[in-house]
Amino acid sequence: MNERAKEALIRFLEERDELDVHGNSLLVFHKDKEIFRHYTGEVNKDTLFRIFSMTKVVTVTAALQLFELGKFTMEDPVSKFLPEFANMTVWDEEKQEAVPAKNEMRMRHLFSMSAGITYEGDSCETERQYVKLKEELMKEYPHYTTQQYIRMLPKAPLAFEPGSHWRYSLCHDVLGAVIEVISGQLLGEYMHDHIFAPLGMEHTFFRCPAEYRSRMATKMLGDHFSDDMFAEENRYEAGGGGLLSTLDDYMKLANTLTRGGTSENGVRILGRKTIDLLRSDQLNEEQKKDFNWDYLNGYSYGMGVRTNVDPAKSGISGSVGEFGWCGVMGTWVLMDPEEELTVVYMHQRFPNLEKYVQTHLRAMIYGAL
Repeated sequence: MNERAKEALIRFLEERDELDVHGNSLLVFHKDKEIFRHYTGEVNKDTLFRIFSMTKVVTVTAALQLFELGKFTMEDPVSKFLPEFANMTVWDEEKQEAVPAKNEMRMRHLFSMSAGITYEGDSCETERQYVKLKEELMKEYPHYTTQQYIRMLPKAPLAFEPGSHWRYSLCHDVLGAVIEVISGQLLGEYMHDHIFAPLGMEHTFFRCPAEYRSRMATKMLGDHFSDDMFAEENRYEAGGGGLLSTLDDYMKLANTLTRGGTSENGVRILGRKTIDLLRSDQLNEEQKKDFNWDYLNGYSYGMGVRTNVDPAKSGISGSVGEFGWCGVMGTWVLMDPEEELTVVYMHQRFPNLEKYVQTHLRAMIYGAL
């Protein structure tokens, strides 16, 4: 990377008027070599970030390891592993009642966010029922487990027929519960044994040890995201958004995926063709209408990741098949096997400024190659 490009990136990262954060960090690898690293404000090499939805990339990686071992197929019904998901219902808005689902929820629907599941909220009946169910669960089990929470969800109707739409949701939390059932381990234990330890990711976990608390990045305008989820007594491990990690730790995983699933040190966590499946377009034309975030023009959705299907439409000089994801408080990863490029960016702010940060960094980093 030339000096002019480096200087431009540093100016962008340190621009306080536009990028209103306590601190941030950026790490860029090209052809297995670190070509750029920068920290601002309170952030340093040891800072722990709440990576939220970048957890999804880890969960999908873990699940695909089991897929490679023949533990499930993409057409397997989810109820094969979680019987509560058999005989699901779907909310009929016109009738204002739950009706039997016509389609079986399958494993592929969890990977592609097309299962009919939602998050908790107030925008539809499914979201509202999830809120009530969680309140009931917490009364009986204040420190509920992953499986206790996930096995509760089928008491609410789905928001739509499995496979008919795309909706960002708890699908990968459900996938985390499936991993637990198949592996016989807690999700965090499985990830540690099969991803974190092999790759040397020593500072990535669901629960933050007391001695590491001081290393957690300061949040900005994000107080409604409680750090209770990272407490040592917490038993719910959210496959869709519960991990803490550092810039360097996450790069170890991300660059391994860029390289086709085998790290520079020869540690294999996934096969190259499996990663091609992970970053392939999983949405049909009807589902694509739901994947309509304007800063992701030119992208579709793969398995837990965005995937670039039209660089011209995306407005950057990137590659078809570039993939990655982000987190609600401002973490972001880009992986481009064609260019052998991996980028990890982290800050902690809500709203997270993702449209501003990601579009500018994509253009600047590709322009620097």
